[in-house]
Amino acid sequence: MRPDGGGLRPDGGGLRPDGGLRPDGGLRPEQRPNRPAFNSRLPDNARDRMADRRDWGNGIRNNWGNHGNDFWNDFHNDFNRPGWRDNYPGINHGFWNCNHNYAYGWWTAATVGGLTGWWAGSGWGEPMYYDYGTGGNVYYEDDNVYYNGQDVGSSVAYTEQAQQLAESGAAQLAQPAANDNQEEQWLPLGVFAVSTSKDETSPTFVMQLAVNKQGVLSGTMFNTVTKKSKPLQGAVDPKTQRASWFAGDNKDTIAETGIYNLTKDETSVLVHFGNDRTQEYMLVRLPPPEEAKAKSGS
Repeated sequence: MRPDGGGLRPDGGGLRPDGGLRPDGGLRPEQRPNRPAFNSRLPDNARDRMADRRDWGNGIRNNWGNHGNDFWNDFHNDFNRPGWRDNYPGINHGFWNCNHNYAYGWWTAATVGGLTGWWAGSGWGEPMYYDYGTGGNVYYEDDNVYYNGQDVGSSVAYTEQAQQLAESGAAQLAQPAANDNQEEQWLPLGVFAVSTSKDETSPTFVMQLAVNKQGVLSGTMFNTVTKKSKPLQGAVDPKTQRASWFAGDNKDTIAETGIYNLTKDETSVLVHFGNDRTQEYMLVRLPPPEEAKAKSGS
């Protein structure tokens, strides 16, 4: 422990001078509690993993055609009801406040080239991807997390980095909206089903994400059972390209993946349930239902 009894780095824990996240999250080794590693739901072999993701995604998309329009109507009934935004008064300039000229509105999928061009000249570097589990480039071993074979810190620190990152985006969304009449720019990342297993072909949660020029994430999460939606808030770390977010006011449950992973049709996502547990789920890109195509400004 440090003489001040805190054990945290003098800079407040986890942030580098350049604003990026420290690999160890600012915790000293003796402060890092043990926790169980997550078990990947995908095969270890890279080719098998790719095929498994594709099959997983196709199972969901094939079923999506049966109720896509129902989802669209249910979502709009909740999202457009009076007072929805009043439930989250701290979000002053989410993506839904902005106009756009995208062909399929917020259903529009981001491409690698489009995302790279979005931050052109901002020093984001080459695209990075995150593939979780023993067969991927991010895995847990002996309570530490490894990325491309390098130890990037403890599992608890890794979770706390994701929490800090998501909360930094929420803090920016809570700032007063600009009054200079300049429209804030948002790039849609698409609409994804959040699937907890390959057997779940009708996922409960569907999420929509967009990112602005500062790397802030904004979106919505819709529950197909309760037919209620909550806003998503988060951010992207330009150094690591990790993207993390949370739904509503629940800052204890954080989802994360690489920002360039969100250009894929299927990608793994880690969901951290506090510091106690992490699960790997699948994000499956959904095509816009016919009614959304007809209302491309939505």
